[in-house]
Amino acid sequence: MSEDRLRPWTVTASRMTFADRWLRVRTDHCLTAEGVEVSPYHVIEAADWSCIVALTGDLRLVLIREYRHARGMVIDGLPGGVAEASDSDAEAGARRELLEETG
Repeated sequence: MSEDRLRPWTVTASRMTFADRWLRVRTDHCLTAEGVEVSPYHVIEAADWSCIVALTGDLRLVLIREYRHARGMVIDGLPGGVAEASDSDAEAGARRELLEETG
């Protein structure tokens, strides 16, 4: 697709369809630049978070073992987590999460 065809959609209606402390789901009704209706279009809104790719001194990847309820199992994954209001910036939040999850 050429760059001149990449144009924003128009949102004709929007409503919050789910919200709790972890995420929000917004449902939009949209029209593409070509006039094609895309409805419903669900948008997941979540807090800022980081996923850290940390390497040891000998260039080994740092992974953590954690239970993931959606998968129903314990898996290896990258350390990370949600940004907190006390974090001065994204890097500070990532450093905090890395320390919390790896000690």
